[in-house]
Amino acid sequence: MITATASATTIESVYEPVLQALENLLVSVRSESVGRVALEHAFSLLETLPLSSSEYGVARLRLTNAKNYLTANEHGAAAWEIRTVMLALRANVVDGHRQLKALQWTG
Repeated sequence: MITATASATTIESVYEPVLQALENLLVSVRSESVGRVALEHAFSLLETLPLSSSEYGVARLRLTNAKNYLTANEHGAAAWEIRTVMLALRANVVDGHRQLKALQWTG
């Protein structure tokens, strides 16, 4: 007998790795010990999200700004850019829940 295990994908499970990587990046920026690998990891994870072209473009631009600020030793500005990306992504999770709720059949 073969049994299958159902694995549900939630909105949170899609966004959580990216949000966690950004949170880790933010902590390292605040302690001024950010590594290039952590920043590149955030860029890579961003590509995995179901974002519109404009949402992706803005998030990528903000991370690029953060990278440039870090190069200039402007850690506060870099942290602001990363926080802004995180807030936008969290808003997408909330919006995704609203859209799913609107699609639920109540008949």
